[in-house]
Amino acid sequence: MGTFPIYLCFFTYVFNRMLRWYFEYDRAQAYLYTLVFFVVFPILQLISIRSHDGVRTHYSNFQGRFLSLFYTDQVDLIKSTRKALKQKVRSVVDRVGPQVFKNFDKMRLIMFDPQNSERKYRISKPSNSDDKKKKTEQKEAPKQNKLQKSAKEEPLN
Repeated sequence: MGTFPIYLCFFTYVFNRMLRWYFEYDRAQAYLYTLVFFVVFPILQLISIRSHDGVRTHYSNFQGRFLSLFYTDQVDLIKSTRKALKQKVRSVVDRVGPQVFKNFDKMRLIMFDPQNSERKYRISKPSNSDDKKKKTEQKEAPKQNKLQKSAKEEPLN
């Protein structure tokens, strides 16, 4: 819950005292305006906080887009640098990936077709049903070996 209710009560009291002593309102008017303040103050604070967060978020995006209007050659340089970097990263992944992962081609999300020299994206996640079957078989094999060994060691009466 926090300290907001405490602050609200404190500021409402200060607002009431200010109306009575500084502006010299009578008691009925001061209580009416204090009640309005008590209702409107939290709403105003919520709106202020939400709008400030939105402005901060959009300002950072807007600043880059606004500057790109005046520095178009810099934007083109960044785009070409990103494209070259993307190609380098993909070539490293294509070269090192199969050495690191056994089933790299089944796991990858971006498929490379050497005939068309283009990359195709998978829509669904790769299925690991073959991997799950192998893992369950590997887990079951030691259990069966232990059962066979224990059956051989125990004499039958």
